[in-house]
Amino acid sequence: MSAKSEEPESSQESEGLQLLVEIAAELRPRKGARDPVANLEAATRRLAADSDKRLRFSAAARDLLSRRRLVHALSRGGILSNRGFFGGLKRILSERLLLRILPSSDVRRAIPMIFARNEDYRWLNRLPAKKLAEFLELILTEDDARGIPHPDLAIALRALAGRIGALAMDEELETRLKAVDAGGSPFLQLSVRAHFFIEDHRRGLGGEESYKQVDTVLRDCRSQVDALRRDKHVEGVSLHLTGVIRRLLQNLERFRLLLNIIRPDNPADFARSVAPLLQGVVEAEQTRTHLSRYIRQRLDLIAYKITEHTADKGDLFAARTPGEYWNFFVASLAGGAFVAAFALFKLMFAKLDLPLAAQALLYGLNYSACFVLIYVSGAILATKMPATTASSIARLFDETPESRAALPGVVAEIVVVWRSQFVAFAGNLLCAFPAAMLLAYALESLGGIQVADAEKSRELLRSNHPLLSGALVYACVAGVFLFVAGVVQGAVENRVRYTRLENKLRRHPLFFILGRRRTSAARFVAKYASGIVGNIVLGFLLGSAGTLGVIFGLPFDIRHIAFSSAHVGVASIGVPGAAAFSDPVFYVVLVGVLGIGILNFLVSFGLTLSVTLRSRNVTIDQGGKLVLLLIWHFLRRPLHWFLPLRLPEENRVSDES
Repeated sequence: MSAKSEEPESSQESEGLQLLVEIAAELRPRKGARDPVANLEAATRRLAADSDKRLRFSAAARDLLSRRRLVHALSRGGILSNRGFFGGLKRILSERLLLRILPSSDVRRAIPMIFARNEDYRWLNRLPAKKLAEFLELILTEDDARGIPHPDLAIALRALAGRIGALAMDEELETRLKAVDAGGSPFLQLSVRAHFFIEDHRRGLGGEESYKQVDTVLRDCRSQVDALRRDKHVEGVSLHLTGVIRRLLQNLERFRLLLNIIRPDNPADFARSVAPLLQGVVEAEQTRTHLSRYIRQRLDLIAYKITEHTADKGDLFAARTPGEYWNFFVASLAGGAFVAAFALFKLMFAKLDLPLAAQALLYGLNYSACFVLIYVSGAILATKMPATTASSIARLFDETPESRAALPGVVAEIVVVWRSQFVAFAGNLLCAFPAAMLLAYALESLGGIQVADAEKSRELLRSNHPLLSGALVYACVAGVFLFVAGVVQGAVENRVRYTRLENKLRRHPLFFILGRRRTSAARFVAKYASGIVGNIVLGFLLGSAGTLGVIFGLPFDIRHIAFSSAHVGVASIGVPGAAAFSDPVFYVVLVGVLGIGILNFLVSFGLTLSVTLRSRNVTIDQGGKLVLLLIWHFLRRPLHWFLPLRLPEENRVSDES
């Protein structure tokens, strides 16, 4: 390294660095501006018209890069560390208390000078990579794109190849990869091919053949990781394996970018690789000590692991054909019948003089038994669907790497989910309300058992009134619990698959007691374990919420549409003289019950969808476009949101986009 590389930090005042600071300032959107693209386009036009300015900016960029060390920024910037959670936490806290000191030659020292504001990475990442590349192409010359690359590029490429090979040798990952032997694994061959490619370039031999070889090996690596990600829907993953796969993908993508920078076909390709690299490195430097971001990244790994299997379940809760639609309706009628019976049980249990803890336990068991019976019998409870169907929607972003391109498919899937949810709500309500009313009437007429007297009936109506009670707020609480239960179900499902529970149970000594039935018993446990656990958790969350509110003296409770409709059905015959049906308040309460259902759905669905999208690093920049597409679809075909009408195959895609 030359003496120039050891210049003190006062080099910020140099002309070259100052020019780069001016570039960043020119691109930075004004305070309050939402769209940074306008600034970029204006700067691109001005630079294209000023050749002298282009040459000066180009010289400044080359001067900076020639004086600075690039290895660590290129090979590690923006890539997840292999530190454990607490190791990474310790590093962040240490750097926040004692500032990190980098060598003056490190290019990362210049990043806070050029991008002087801590939030610059936000608008930089919102710039479309293609448009940013068009701007960089004006600064980058033909010499930058061809010829002998910067030595640090070669070192970084070697470092990435070595790290990729080491990650592939992780014990959990290696057992799941197709080629695990030293001779057949492309991950281990990558270092060798990268070495030959770099040597050919260093000696000015062009490296056409060595480039093809390293490119082929890199594609093989990526295809194996993609195959592994597809298989994990079947086999499950651990948190450790999820982290290894995420880091492996990041290293492979960074290797691809550096490969394209070293050997681009033209300056445009060079700029298209530099743009995402610049965005990633700047974000990594400006968020190094962001504690909330670090924790969120780790939680994203957990969310990704869990939601993969709720997505599998979600595919089962989407009525895509008229036959499935009406099957949903029949199954939801059965679900409403279960709810009607257990809603009466809860009202009967409320008459018992029990301690609060025993009351919470009994209510939890009642709800859990109801949900488990609905699940095992194949009946449908509408509010259990959103937490799983949202995950199946998020998976579309995995299948379509460009999130904007995935939006038409997401719109179509949301329509299917809404339609399925609508018919499930309709079935639950059409059965739960009259069934609870008839059961209460039968108990009182035939058995002399009054489920709810006049005072209790009025209390039930008041508790579900949308304006005179906290029913709508409590509906949101129930939505959160539905989301939590979905997360638990996904976690258990993943564990069942990852540990190969069915195979283990078949060989377990206790299962040999069952004789020939041990195989079917093991299959039953593996198939229903996650659903049963998830429903038990949901039952205790919903059942104990009101009691916990009483214990702590807080306005804390839940409202669930199916149980609320059943309670209103019971209350309708408990009011003397059938006065309920002639009272306008009764119909306001019915509207409140519908509001409860909508909030149950929106909160549960929204939480699950936001978590799954975040776990896939999907931004919300396309949120406005998605909303507009949904509104446009509703205005053009409103009945499709409620009825299973078919579209002609040739028009389906265009109509939904």
